[in-house]
Amino acid sequence: MFGSWHEALVAAGLEKTNTITVAQKSLSKDEAATILKEAIREDYKLIFFTNYLKSGKKPSAHALSYPFYNWRAAMKYLSIDIDRKGLLGKTNFKFAIAKIVVSEAIEKWDKEL
Repeated sequence: MFGSWHEALVAAGLEKTNTITVAQKSLSKDEAATILKEAIREDYKLIFFTNYLKSGKKPSAHALSYPFYNWRAAMKYLSIDIDRKGLLGKTNFKFAIAKIVVSEAIEKWDKEL
C-alpha cells in the first residue's frame, strides 16, 4: 500500500519522527550504563527488561539497550549475571535471586569508583 513508513505517516497527515533513533544515537555505552546503574540501584527489579518497560522510565529500555545491541548484553556489561539459574523464567525465588545478583554487581561498581 505504501512504499515506506515515512510515506504512510505523510498519508496519515503525521510528521515524520524517529525519537528512538535520536535517543540511540545520542547515548554511548558509558552513558547508558550510568543511567541503568542509577535505575537499578533504586529498584533491583529493573534488571528485567519487562519491568524496566513497565516502569515508564526515560530513556526507554530500547534506547538504553541499543548501544549494547540487546538488554542481556547491557546487563552483562554491568556485571549482572542475568543467566544465573532461577533468575529467568517463572520461579518462586526469581526476585530474591535478582536482589542477590544486583547486590553483587553494586559491590563491583563501587569498587571500580
